[in-house]
Amino acid sequence: MNPLRAIARDLVERRLWPLAVLLVVAIVAVPVVFLRPSDSSTGSSVIGTPTASAAPGTATTPTSTTATPAQTADAAGKLKVKKSDAIAADGALKDPFVPAGGASKSSTSNPTSSAASAPSDSAAGAPSTPNTPTISAPPATTPTQTAPTQTTASTTPSGPSTPTSTTTAGSTKVLVADVAFARAGQTAKAQPALRLRPYPTKQWPIVDYLGITGDKGRVAFAVSPAAKVTGGNCRPSRSVCRTVIVSKGKAIKVSVPGAGGLTRTYDISVPAIRNHDLGTVKEAALGRRLVSRDGVCILHALGDYGFDWSTGTLVVNDDPVTCKYANPQPAASLPALQ
Repeated sequence: MNPLRAIARDLVERRLWPLAVLLVVAIVAVPVVFLRPSDSSTGSSVIGTPTASAAPGTATTPTSTTATPAQTADAAGKLKVKKSDAIAADGALKDPFVPAGGASKSSTSNPTSSAASAPSDSAAGAPSTPNTPTISAPPATTPTQTAPTQTTASTTPSGPSTPTSTTTAGSTKVLVADVAFARAGQTAKAQPALRLRPYPTKQWPIVDYLGITGDKGRVAFAVSPAAKVTGGNCRPSRSVCRTVIVSKGKAIKVSVPGAGGLTRTYDISVPAIRNHDLGTVKEAALGRRLVSRDGVCILHALGDYGFDWSTGTLVVNDDPVTCKYANPQPAASLPALQ
C-alpha cells in the first residue's frame, strides 16, 4: 500500500484531517505574507541622510539695498554728525563690523611708521575708500534624525561673530554715544560719535572710535601702539593696550609723544549713551550702518590678510586701494591719511 494513502486513511479514521489541512495552508501562506513587498519599501529612499538647517540661535541677516548719497547725508544729518565724513556701510565701502557672506579678504595696504613730526589737529578733506572685509564662516548645520539610524551633527569652525540684535529690526531708534575729546586742560563739548571716527584728526589719529558694546553701557576705542592710556579697561592688557573700553559717564587720558619730544595728553569722556529717534524704521536702519570713511581707511591699513575657511589658507585683499595715506607716516599714531 502506498505510504501516503496509509497516512491519509489514518488521519481520516482518527479525525485529524482538518489539522493536516491547516498545517499545509500555513506552510504555503507564511512565506507569501512575509515576502510580499510593503508600501513603504516601494521606490527609493535614503536612510540616515542629514538634512542641513540653520543652526539654533543663528539669525538671518536681512538683505538691504544700497543707500544713495542723498539718503546717507540725510541720515547723517539727523544723527547730527558731519555729513561729508559719513558713508553707508553698503556703499562704496564695506563696514568692517558687518559680516560678509562667504570667505573674506583683507587689505594689502600697511603703511610703515616713521619719525615725522605730528601735524596740527585740523581736519582735511576725506578721501574715497576701499572695502574693509570681515572674516566669516559657514554656519554650523544640525541634521535631522531618521529611524532607525540616528545621525550625528557635524560642526564647522566659525569665524569672529558679530552679535545680532533682534529688538532693533523694527525700531525707529539708534544707539548714539556722546564723546568729548580735548587736549588736557581744555574743555570740549560732547558730540554724537560717528562710528570709526579717528581722533583728534585723520592726519594724526591717536584713537579710533569703534562703537558701543553689546551691553549698551560702554564704548570701545582702537589705540595707537605708542599711546599710554590711564583709566578704562585696556585689552589685551594694560601694558599692551590696543583697545580701551570706556564706561558711560567715565573718562580716560591718552598720552603720546609729540613734536620735539613733547608729550601730548588728551582727555576722552563718554557723558552719555542714548537712544536717538530717527522717525522711521528705514532711516534708523540706515543710521545704524553709517561709518566714518576715514576710520574705515585706518582699519583697512591694519589688516593685511584674511582667512579663507574653504581652503584653510590666508588670502590677501585685492580690492582697489583708493585710500590716500600720509607718506611718511607721523610718529606715535595709527595709520594716518593725507
